[in-house]
Amino acid sequence: MNPSMTSPVLRNCFCLLRHPRQQSIQFSRSRFDLVASSRKISSEEIKKPRFDQSNRRKLPVNNRSVTLNRKDSQISSVLSSDKNDPDTFGTLSEDWKLEQQLCAMPEEEGDTVEREFLFNKEGKTRLTISQYAKIMKEFISQKKISLAIDVLETRMLKEDRAKPDNYIYNLLITACGQVGYTKKAFHLYNIMKKRGLKVTGHTYTGLFNACANSPFPEESIKQALHLRGIMIEKAVLMNQIIYHAMIKAFGRCGDLETAFMLVDEMLEKKITVTDETFNFLLQACISDKAAGFRHALLVWWKMMQKGVKPKLFSFNLLLRCSRDCGLGDEKSTQQVIQVILCSGQENIKVPLLNSKTQESINDRKQLTVTNSTESVPNLISQRPTMGSVIAVTNITKPEHRLMLMGGCKGVLEQMARFKVKPDVKTFTQILDQLPSTLQAEQELLTAMSETGVSVDVDFCNMLIRKRCLRGDYENAKSVLKMINDRNLRPDMMTFGVLAMTCQTQTLALQLLEDINNLGLRPNVEILGTLLKNACYLRDCAFVMEVMKALENEDLKPNEQFLKHLENFFRFASKVMSNQITDDSGKLNQNDFFKFREYYKSWRQKTFMETPPHPWDQFQEVKPEPEDTELLSLGKVKYKKW
Repeated sequence: MNPSMTSPVLRNCFCLLRHPRQQSIQFSRSRFDLVASSRKISSEEIKKPRFDQSNRRKLPVNNRSVTLNRKDSQISSVLSSDKNDPDTFGTLSEDWKLEQQLCAMPEEEGDTVEREFLFNKEGKTRLTISQYAKIMKEFISQKKISLAIDVLETRMLKEDRAKPDNYIYNLLITACGQVGYTKKAFHLYNIMKKRGLKVTGHTYTGLFNACANSPFPEESIKQALHLRGIMIEKAVLMNQIIYHAMIKAFGRCGDLETAFMLVDEMLEKKITVTDETFNFLLQACISDKAAGFRHALLVWWKMMQKGVKPKLFSFNLLLRCSRDCGLGDEKSTQQVIQVILCSGQENIKVPLLNSKTQESINDRKQLTVTNSTESVPNLISQRPTMGSVIAVTNITKPEHRLMLMGGCKGVLEQMARFKVKPDVKTFTQILDQLPSTLQAEQELLTAMSETGVSVDVDFCNMLIRKRCLRGDYENAKSVLKMINDRNLRPDMMTFGVLAMTCQTQTLALQLLEDINNLGLRPNVEILGTLLKNACYLRDCAFVMEVMKALENEDLKPNEQFLKHLENFFRFASKVMSNQITDDSGKLNQNDFFKFREYYKSWRQKTFMETPPHPWDQFQEVKPEPEDTELLSLGKVKYKKW
């Protein structure tokens, strides 16, 4: 073989072109036979070297020329230095050699220009779909929904011209669903369909959650019905998660019939019904203020019949139903109670909502005094009883409905039966349903101490409010000592309920001073409570002092504040003009004239506060410095715990 054929230049060129696992190329006479050529190469031409020193090719790098011999020496030096390093492993493989050879090659000018165009465009980093998703998740975790949406609509679609997939849309639809942003959730859903992206179960779940959390239930129920119709038309396979989202949406929007029907569908399709399912039904019962407690009793009975163990959240929802909802009409209530009472004796099958099938049973048995020796009723116990109750006509107050569950003692006994420990929220809801007596409140505090539950600020606020509503202002103020003894910090709600105890102008000014000393600022609700007290006392000087406080705090009155003020001005004007008489005799004529002049000037320069739209917060994009850095770098800074 000609010595020139095995020169380092040729060996280097073929080494860079062949695959690293390819066997070494044997340079033979047949290697250079050009089969595809139109002429036969002579033996003299084969022996002639193809490259010589004169026709050596030069490569331009960094505005200077280097020969292949120089490049070959650089690669050889890199290989020899790393190969002899005892701390470097894997230097004997062909892959390592090829990688080192490519890294040692000098960079061309075109590569630099291309990299700057792709990765440094407008000072931003070009991101992948997963990186965009991480940025959105970070904004969503910080409750910055508007910035997360802006990443899709501005950064991805307008600036980077990226193509989002269905995961990006599902992520934003789920986020909008959590905050009740129904309009944007369905807007993203429609765009998702126009782009031809696959609509999955996560999409439907997020949309139904948006309907459930929406501040406009009337519109949301229409969207939920339309979406359910689309799912039925497309024969979408629904699982437990989708059913739960649907039950929550229809229940919270007030469509109890559809919510209960969905549970029946789950049972027909043999989808597992859990305590979470019944919790969503209890939430649906809360939406019916007229007869929600009756439905809740039926749901609870059905849960016991299915052998589902209730949890703490289930008991708290049941207590909320008894506090906020009534029993409805007497006939339907008697039917439901009769079904519950007979559940332990007869195998009765009734639908969850409609009890018309029990008319035959109700004809044979009427709601009267039971044979039980217990005088206290309890419809949620293992053996339901009505005790000494013979009618449900007068059961209209929360304390009456609590007695149907055995009172505070009966509820705590049932929680102990299922090994559920009550929390402070449980006792706060029981407090709202106790008889308005000091003895009942003391018994509740004793029960909290026995179960090991500590009071919090919210419980103390409700206790102050309950005592103020019955006019027990001294015992209401004594709750402040309880707050201090337990090292609790009063909040604005505390001062709001304490404002109910301010029956004089002096006490009101003292309360405002205490709020300022704590570094807080009175709100419109606190001043509105003080104004209500002043109007009730017919004290024009007190009323003017509250109006001045509102002006000094640079607050705008709400609708309720202006309503109290206008009603008082209209009433006082009629008394002064002898159109009506004031039985209390507390209205002072001189104070009224001062109030009238001040009211007219104050009303001209004061405007009512317009409540913001619930969705305005999601349409304002105001990134902070760290948000701008996150958008430009595309890297999420994880917090160290």
